[in-house]
Order: sequence, then structure tokens, then C-alpha cells
Amino acid sequence: MLARIADLAPDAAADHAGALLRFIDRGQSAQIRARLSELGYESEELDPSDGHELTESEWYKPADLSHEEAQVLASRIIPAFGREHAVDPAVGAALQESVEAALFGCFVANPLGSGAAAGSMRSECGAAVAAAADDILGSEGAGALGEFVDRWLEQVQG
Repeated sequence: MLARIADLAPDAAADHAGALLRFIDRGQSAQIRARLSELGYESEELDPSDGHELTESEWYKPADLSHEEAQVLASRIIPAFGREHAVDPAVGAALQESVEAALFGCFVANPLGSGAAAGSMRSECGAAVAAAADDILGSEGAGALGEFVDRWLEQVQG
């Protein structure tokens, strides 16, 4: 959602659950609310005195959420891939770090879309992971990991 309103509110941030959105109103609130509606979100303007005030550390920018998503996915993908392929557990930490960094870079460069855009993003992320893992797994293992990530993301995106 944040990526899809960035042109209207580049300073926008959301709470962790994505239920609250914060931005500096420069006269674009109606446009943002219309965009949110187009995306299937309901919105209402809240008065900060109504108890919805969060601390600065409780607001997240798109990159913060993309980094967290990359961490979570890498922590699930690497053990699952390791169970299906003979991956030396000694390389697991380095592989997880490489996959996390590749996914983060991919998510930031390719905001989520649907349909063909989602398929393209998955392929790009799979290729980025394969490239990042090449030095660790070799080209055959890295290619298998890239394909595994592509399939994994397809399942996650439903």
C-alpha cells in the first residue's frame, strides 16, 4: 500500500499491522483516500488526540517492512531448501544472509504488483537470489535455489 501512494505521499509510514497510515498533509488527503479506495482499503481521518498516537519507532517506511519481509522469508526458505537439497549446515548462516540481502534489494526495486507484474518480480527475485548464492552454492545449487525462491514467492503471493 505504501509503495502505491508514494507518488502522493513520499513521507508516508504505516504501523506494523498496516492499519494506520501517517503522512504530512499537503492538501493531498482526498487524493490519497481515493487511491486507497481504488486499492480496496477503507480510510478515515483520525484525530491524534483520540489515542492513536504511536511513538516514532512504531511507524514503518516501505523499506523497513521490505527488510523485515526479506528476513522472515529467508529464515523460512533456507531451512526448507536445505531439507530438499543437500546443503551443508555450515553454510546456512552465510546463505541466509545472502538470500535476505538479495530479497530486500529485489523488494525495494520491484514494488509488489499483481498478475504479470508479480510474475516478473518473482522471477527477478529468484534470479537475484541465485546470483547472490552462486559463490556459496556454485552455479547449479544457486540456480536450484533461485527456482525454489520463485516457486516459494508464487505460493506466498497466492
